[in-house]
Amino acid sequence: MDAPMLVTAVMVIFGNVCALAGLWLRLRWRATLDQERRAYVVGVVRQIAPGTRLDMDDQYANGHRVRVTLIRQPEPRDHAGTGR
Repeated sequence: MDAPMLVTAVMVIFGNVCALAGLWLRLRWRATLDQERRAYVVGVVRQIAPGTRLDMDDQYANGHRVRVTLIRQPEPRDHAGTGR
């Protein structure tokens, strides 16, 4: 094998290794973002008061969008109308 062919082979292999490393780094970055999103949503859900309705609207495939709507249900009143 002469020098130009060796250089070409090394450059092709190096290019593929760099591309693979870039994909791996991007996957790690997205996994970290997903873990952070999950931790945030879990924290919000844990702080919801009983009787509150939670509506979530997800849309990823990297148009992101997470909509969280909390709707507090009115507290039931007794039949006498005193609210106790």
